[in-house]
Amino acid sequence: MTKEKDKDNKVTRIKSNLTAKQEKFIEGVAKGLSASEAYRQAYNTSKMKSSSVWTESSVLMSNPKVTRRLKAIYKKREDTAVASAVSLRSWILERLQAEAKDQDNNESARIRALELLGKTNEIKLFSEVIENVNVDKSADQIKTELEERIARLLVSNND
Repeated sequence: MTKEKDKDNKVTRIKSNLTAKQEKFIEGVAKGLSASEAYRQAYNTSKMKSSSVWTESSVLMSNPKVTRRLKAIYKKREDTAVASAVSLRSWILERLQAEAKDQDNNESARIRALELLGKTNEIKLFSEVIENVNVDKSADQIKTELEERIARLLVSNND
């Protein structure tokens, strides 16, 4: 490990009061390993039973410091993903606007770009509105309606 990376890890451990092994465990869990697998990678488990590894990893997962650190990692990932999606969305919208304005494009390409822009969440120019009307009916009302429909069907079948 380089001195700079070692220094960064040391600073992280000091801030979160976690040991290097706990950090390695958290790193494994954050990468998608099961708690037991992450525990095996972080600690010496050669003389431990599988059930002991599972128990110890469960205890570690319930440690508030570990939980906070994992939540922070997940939050940072989520924030990064959201920022990336927003950035990509902005770029796509800019490109569509450029395509719609570009007089060198054929008419159908400009119209398609405008259509896609119109369908964005901010504009919703071409979105379909589906209205659901939910009328609560009593069991007696439903029964009466069904009896009337059945009677109409019987009458129409006899004709």
